[in-house]
Amino acid sequence: MLMLLLLLPRPVTWRLRFTDSETVAMNDVASLFYDLTLLHDAIVLSLLEEYDDYMFSQRFWYRQGRPVRKEHQLCLHRLSYQSPLEIVTIISAAGASIGTLWALLQATQKIQNWRLDRKKLELEVAKLLRDANMADLALAKEQLDVQKLTAEVERRLAERNTAAIVERIVSRIERNQLLAIEAEFRFLDKHDTK
Repeated sequence: MLMLLLLLPRPVTWRLRFTDSETVAMNDVASLFYDLTLLHDAIVLSLLEEYDDYMFSQRFWYRQGRPVRKEHQLCLHRLSYQSPLEIVTIISAAGASIGTLWALLQATQKIQNWRLDRKKLELEVAKLLRDANMADLALAKEQLDVQKLTAEVERRLAERNTAAIVERIVSRIERNQLLAIEAEFRFLDKHDTK
């Protein structure tokens, strides 16, 4: 579990670019934003130890039903709707553990109708996590074991009874009319305005 909880040294951006479309219903955009927030919050509440006392219930689905602290919330960094729609969010350093980032990657890859280069995305995130490990002396000698990390995330989600919640959110995202064609995770540069 130690590897899951290791915080990354800097915030991480999660960039999503969607298919071109002349018109998009506001409901689709609003639903997508809400579902991405739910996905992030379910993972944070499941994997960060400080939320171990949180009990998932129907209130989780309400706008104010999740006690995610401000420093752990998913934030909008940039929104561009100059066709294609592009969303860049920030996963704060306080909430960006190796486990949360890996779980977000796994959930992103499960969204079947998103036309992503899944292998490239996984390699990019693994490299990002390895780079973070090199800065941490406690884990500098330990190689990032992708299979072990995946199993640990799955075990933790099962332990917190949230695997089904994550699957339900993934299914909601799949039904949205907006289809992602590109996803990227990377460290936020302190001079990043892009």
